[in-house]
Amino acid sequence: VVFSYYKAGNTKMNILYLAPIAFDYLKQRPQYLAEELAKKHCVWYVEPTVSVLSRSDNGKTLCTADSSRISRSLYRVRLSGRFSLPYKLKIFDRMRLFIRYEAAQIRRMRIRFDLIWVGYCGRYDLAKCFPHIPMIYDQMDDSVLLTPDWLTRRYLVRAETWVSARARIVLTTAKMLYEQMKSVRDQVYLLPNALPQTYEGNYLPQRQTKHREFLYIGTIAEWFDNDSIRCIAAYGNGKITLVGPVTGEKIRRSGVYYTGKVPKEKIGAYLEKSDVCLYPFQAGKLLDTINPVKIYEYLAFNKPVIARRSIETEQFQKYIYLYSNEKELRQLLSAKLEPPFATQEAYDRFISCNTWERRAAFLEQILTTVTANRLPEQIQLHKDDKTQLHKDTGGQKNDKTQLHKDTGGQKNGKRNWNGLHRTADCADDGGARNRSNRNRL
Repeated sequence: VVFSYYKAGNTKMNILYLAPIAFDYLKQRPQYLAEELAKKHCVWYVEPTVSVLSRSDNGKTLCTADSSRISRSLYRVRLSGRFSLPYKLKIFDRMRLFIRYEAAQIRRMRIRFDLIWVGYCGRYDLAKCFPHIPMIYDQMDDSVLLTPDWLTRRYLVRAETWVSARARIVLTTAKMLYEQMKSVRDQVYLLPNALPQTYEGNYLPQRQTKHREFLYIGTIAEWFDNDSIRCIAAYGNGKITLVGPVTGEKIRRSGVYYTGKVPKEKIGAYLEKSDVCLYPFQAGKLLDTINPVKIYEYLAFNKPVIARRSIETEQFQKYIYLYSNEKELRQLLSAKLEPPFATQEAYDRFISCNTWERRAAFLEQILTTVTANRLPEQIQLHKDDKTQLHKDTGGQKNDKTQLHKDTGGQKNGKRNWNGLHRTADCADDGGARNRSNRNRL
């Protein structure tokens, strides 16, 4: 792969995106954000490093270095995991010998990065190797609550503490995560999940059927509420289809069907055939930290939604049906459920306010603050449900993190990086050979 890219004036930055998932995995927030950022900046999407000690189900290792060009200014990079450790063992690497191997691979790319984007706190050890580069932390979930392994949890607690203190700006997806982060630092913003542009135009009228088709799409794991599914099977007078990989218990009952993992392009067909969509998660602290991207997708097809009540789902109560216990769920099953949008105009307003393109517009203002040393004003995110992006104005006036001026200037040249041939530095649109020096925070 030839790493060649263009710098449009002084507004385009080189972003090192330390992603939580592989780029070709189920497409979600990290990939969408990387694609939006790449429209105005050069983005290197660094996938999680697979340790040589970790193996996939088919026995083949994915620890070899690899890279590819996704678009004009978006690159996928996988570092070699030959001398890397799994997350559960990193807690024992006191001298950080193994992570230095990964950092050395990034340095050999010979690219002067302007910003590090951390999409998962577990990658803090790699970000720590570049202390002079400004950092943004995108807190997607409560990683500690989601992790069952106690060794990994111990590592993530330390990682979360460091990233939260070091980051120039912190983004959160859920209101509870925002409040928790706001209590310990400033410059915190709420940036919920969204929909891709491809979901526009899926407005569907309500189906008229005698027996309802219930649908759930997503992973079925320990947080899934099987008791709600049993209740729907008993009183819902319909068929239940559960689409997605299963890692937990399966319900052996007539009317309940598991499809397993299906290709993303077939999800739309399942949604079109459904009458009611489900969000049956177990109540608890974890549920309050999850901004439900599934509900965005259900609403994009104008389907009635039955969801477990939580801090996050209450933000959608204008559009969906909520329950807190089995009694309330049974009442919903016996009622007539109307679609969330009665008109095309209402549907279009919701979709236009909740696209990744709209989220990216605010991100551009945040990136401007990284170079201008100021914070963006409060911006309205959801016009319909009045959810806003918040600015934390309390606490310290100045960020304690000292961001240094990068005085190094690398000359253009060709170097070898893991056998991949690349161009070292970027050129201005005018064809200048060397990059212009500029200040970093």
